[in-house]
Amino acid sequence: MNATGHMWIGGTDPVAFAKDHGDRVGHVHFKDVRLDIAQRVRDGELSYYDAVTEGLYTPLGQGDVDVKGITSTLISQGYTGWFVLEQDNVMRQEPDSGGGPMVDAKASVEFLRAVAAEATV
Repeated sequence: MNATGHMWIGGTDPVAFAKDHGDRVGHVHFKDVRLDIAQRVRDGELSYYDAVTEGLYTPLGQGDVDVKGITSTLISQGYTGWFVLEQDNVMRQEPDSGGGPMVDAKASVEFLRAVAAEATV
């Protein structure tokens, strides 16, 4: 399954895709996005780079992609493949140790673990 955030930006509902084609999904590349910012890119008001600097991509569960719905749907269909996380951002300076993108990555992992545990109960 292509990057879930990119699917949303391109106009494909990743939850519907998981429901309709979950048996063909070999891995999931998770990204969560803010659709208000994505729309500004689509409308030509904002460049992709500027959108990323404004927070286009969020930690999982903090954007508009239904990560919980995708995960639950796939697990209920017997999915046992990989969930790959990616956190795009623009860094203007070296972050403090344990800070910067690490904070967002940890939040995404914690969210995904909780959703997967709930889906398997």
